[in-house]
Amino acid sequence: MNNKSEIKVRPHELVAEALRERIRSGQWRGGQMIPGRRDLAKEFGVALTTVERGVITLISEGLLRADDRRGTFVTSSFGAPKSEPALAPVAPTAREPVVGTVGVIAPIVPYETASAHESQWPFQILEGCEHRFAAETGLTLRFVNTVVRGGTDLSVSEAANRLLAERVVATILIAHEPTPDVLAKFQSAGVPLILAVFDPVSVCVPQVYIDGVLGGAMAARHLIERGYRPLLYFQPFHTYWAEQRLAGVKSGIESLGMPPHILRVLPVDAGLQVGQADEQQRMARAGAEAAFESGAILQGAGVIAPNDSIAMGFMEAAAARGWKAGRDYGIIGFDDRARDHGLTSLRPPVVSLGEEAARLALGLLRAEDAPYRVALRHRLIARTSTEPRKPATKAHFQGRGLRFTLLELLVVVAILAILMTLTLPVLRHALEQVRLAKCQSNLHQLSLAQFLYLEDATVFAPHRQWVLGSWDEPSLEGIRTGLIFPYLTTVDAYYCPTFALVCGKDTTTRSYVMNWNVAGLNSDLGSQEIWKPTQAHHPSRVALFAEENTWIVPGFSLYTINDGSLCAPDWPLRDTLATFHLSSDYSSPPIYDGSCDVVFLDGHVEIRTTDETLQVMYDVR
Repeated sequence: MNNKSEIKVRPHELVAEALRERIRSGQWRGGQMIPGRRDLAKEFGVALTTVERGVITLISEGLLRADDRRGTFVTSSFGAPKSEPALAPVAPTAREPVVGTVGVIAPIVPYETASAHESQWPFQILEGCEHRFAAETGLTLRFVNTVVRGGTDLSVSEAANRLLAERVVATILIAHEPTPDVLAKFQSAGVPLILAVFDPVSVCVPQVYIDGVLGGAMAARHLIERGYRPLLYFQPFHTYWAEQRLAGVKSGIESLGMPPHILRVLPVDAGLQVGQADEQQRMARAGAEAAFESGAILQGAGVIAPNDSIAMGFMEAAAARGWKAGRDYGIIGFDDRARDHGLTSLRPPVVSLGEEAARLALGLLRAEDAPYRVALRHRLIARTSTEPRKPATKAHFQGRGLRFTLLELLVVVAILAILMTLTLPVLRHALEQVRLAKCQSNLHQLSLAQFLYLEDATVFAPHRQWVLGSWDEPSLEGIRTGLIFPYLTTVDAYYCPTFALVCGKDTTTRSYVMNWNVAGLNSDLGSQEIWKPTQAHHPSRVALFAEENTWIVPGFSLYTINDGSLCAPDWPLRDTLATFHLSSDYSSPPIYDGSCDVVFLDGHVEIRTTDETLQVMYDVR
């Protein structure tokens, strides 16, 4: 029976519900800091990662918020909706009124159209400030724009001089980082300075910002829970805000108990400039096209882009290959500026940024115990680009109970026999093409796993440790204990289907070997340790893995694939290659007229004869 009462609730969901109840019951009040993760784990008797997953759940629901370096707090309005709220009237405060002028400095471009003007983040932050200050009857707002139409823009220092000359009681600086001279001016005048910025800054000033680390964790969690694997963090250039979001992605993966190797980061070119949104989109498309060509992007992957422009560039490259977001892959961006394209995105709470900055300023003017830093979270807006991946449904067919006479059955059998006679050669060739494609795919996956291992390794992998054990052992232990198995866990990828046809399915668990010269084991031939393809002068001409023959084929091989590597040609017992593919006859070994698959250092696979392959096995200089 599948009763609802039998459905197993996961431990982190129980922790999340217990924390919700403490907020609903009033045990934890708005603005109160909750106990540390270790204390909660000890109280509930669960693992630390279980508590972390429960806390992140409440953060994503808006019940909790994380303040940088201070702790996790109950939000003041834990029942608020997750979308950007409309500006509701703020009731006048019943506390002692604040009297004076509050200054605001922001860079707002005077665009011609109202829509362009009002879509600017600094403008929306300013609106949030004005909305919050409207409830203070004794306050006057004095705004200084650092962007001057038709003139020279003001520096923050010049704007500060204007406000201090008017004896403001506090100043909010929007989307600017203060210089040391600006900080000195406000400190000397005894005027509080509050920052409303997109990302935290290192200066010792009260500030409100958007938590990019938490945003990255939310993006990773969303894709993982919707069934996308592996994850790909895609950034065509290097910026500090992209690195913050990447740190959050890694944290989100860890908090869900997932292995870190499900995440790949590519490509990063430190020489590229960030540029405007359209330039970012062009760079992202070019980077994505290169990644598709190299085979680094797999179907079913979840892609996280640092912003929506980069996400759109990736989607353009994917669409050119016939891939559709939400079907062949999932993708999520930041900033929520591409909603017309169905892109799931993390919307920054820019209006709330202004409101919180104003609230922090009022707290400082009233000498209240206000937080030094306030971190706001993004709001996840799920759209069609991250549709949940559903397993394929099974079709159910029901027979109709048709009956045939004996003569009819004999006619059908005769027709089938004739058709099989006519189509058998074509079918045989088609089946070999399928086996050949599978073999080439296996070799490509092995090369990717080898270089993924080398990216993480501190010591070069000896050529005989990519797999362990003898080739003819009946178990898979030799593959599972090999150094690259964590990067390629599909055991069928270590075995060629044509090899199984020729030698038998139960003779070995693997049929590929590594070119030992790329591990630097033959100095006489100029071989070296190859950590990356660029170390070889011609990576497209140097083999990495190939197919080696076995003594199962009588009279053909002088040596076996027991050690997982190809020997040099000057050894007394030289290794030979398995030329099984596209052979004229599989039933009468030895087989001399076929070819073997080889994957090269640059990741491409070719089918070659034995003599052609030996030319690319040894000289790696």
